[in-house]
Amino acid sequence: SYRGKVVDVAVDIATMAGCPIGCQFCAATVGRYVRPLNADEILSQFIQITEEFNPPAYPKLIAAFQGIGEPSLLATEVTSVSSIIRGLDRRNVISISTTGAHLEGIYLWRTSKLPISVLQFSITATTESPQRHIIPRAPQFTSLFAEIALCSAAENIEVVNLNYILLRDVNDSEKHIDYIADYFSGTRVHVRVASLNTTAAS
Repeated sequence: SYRGKVVDVAVDIATMAGCPIGCQFCAATVGRYVRPLNADEILSQFIQITEEFNPPAYPKLIAAFQGIGEPSLLATEVTSVSSIIRGLDRRNVISISTTGAHLEGIYLWRTSKLPISVLQFSITATTESPQRHIIPRAPQFTSLFAEIALCSAAENIEVVNLNYILLRDVNDSEKHIDYIADYFSGTRVHVRVASLNTTAAS
């Protein structure tokens, strides 16, 4: 139990008003895409929340880019904002969640000197092609997997998580699971598998 104990706090940061990716497992698909946020708007979310909730009480502040929007499409802005956040307080750490939709953005994070505590990918694909009806702007399967493996070897990225979404009778066979396990064997990628649950909106 954490009752009475001081724990880390995470601030979810949005990068867009709405999201153009349209992932069918994401609540952001409910609203329409409006526009990307600029760097000042992205930064202001972290500043406002941490000032309101007394950050000195927390041992670690996680700037979690997992709000509405696909951060890899705004990788330059996310990188610059993250650098500012890191400079504000040594307790501030960076966490980024992405579908990997923009491989150039992932490459920018991987080759930057920005310390990233967690880089998390949520994808669904087969060994032949991505499932574009689930993630419409997904990159090619082999290119994305290669980039994820490279991220796990990057000195500036502490943890790489891969949430692999299973679709019934599409990529949930033992063959597909074995492929994922074999591909990332020997890397630092933490692979987690989950089934896509049908809801009214997906």
